[in-house]
Amino acid sequence: MSIKSLLVFTSVIFLSACRATVSDGHYYGGHHNASYHDGPPAIRSFDIVDSYATNSAFEYGPYAISPYINGGEFEVFWEVDRNNYAPYRVELFLNDRRQPYDGITLSSAWCDVGGEVCSSDLSYQYCEYDSDFTIRCDLPESNYSYGRKDVSVLFDSVPEDLYLVLEVCDESLFYCEYQTLATDFE
Repeated sequence: MSIKSLLVFTSVIFLSACRATVSDGHYYGGHHNASYHDGPPAIRSFDIVDSYATNSAFEYGPYAISPYINGGEFEVFWEVDRNNYAPYRVELFLNDRRQPYDGITLSSAWCDVGGEVCSSDLSYQYCEYDSDFTIRCDLPESNYSYGRKDVSVLFDSVPEDLYLVLEVCDESLFYCEYQTLATDFE
C-alpha cells in the first residue's frame, strides 16, 4: 500500500468516528434503528419575541435583548414535527457562531417523557437576561429550573451579536437538527 493510499484510508477511518456536520443544520452520529418511525423529528419553526416585542414569526429583525427593558425578559418558541418520535430531546444554546457546538446550553429537555417538560409539538420558554451577563430560561410546563447561566465569555463588547440555537434530536441522539436566530445582546 502506498503512503498516499494509507493516508486516505487513515483519514476515512478517522472521519467516520467523528460527528459529520452538513451545511443545512442536520447531522448524524451514533447508532440508529428508525424502522418504526416516519422520519426523524424536525424543526418546523423557531422564533423569538425580543425585548422590544419584535416577534420573529411576523417581523424581520434585527432582534435585540436588553437587560434594561421589561426586566430582560424574552420568549423563545418553536414547533417540532415529531414524526412519531417519542421522546425527543430539545436544547437551546447561546453561541457566537451559527451552530450548537461549544455554545452555552441555556436549557435542555426530553419531550414526551411521561408528560414532562414540553408539549408534543409546539413549545415555548421564557428567558431572562440580566446586566451581569447571565441568562435563565425555563419551560413553563416543567417543575425543573435550569438556573442562571453565565454567558459573559461570549462578549467582547456590548452590544454583542450572538446566536440563539435550537437543536432537536431523536431519542437515540443519532439524528439532530438545529436552527439559529441572530440576536443582539445589549
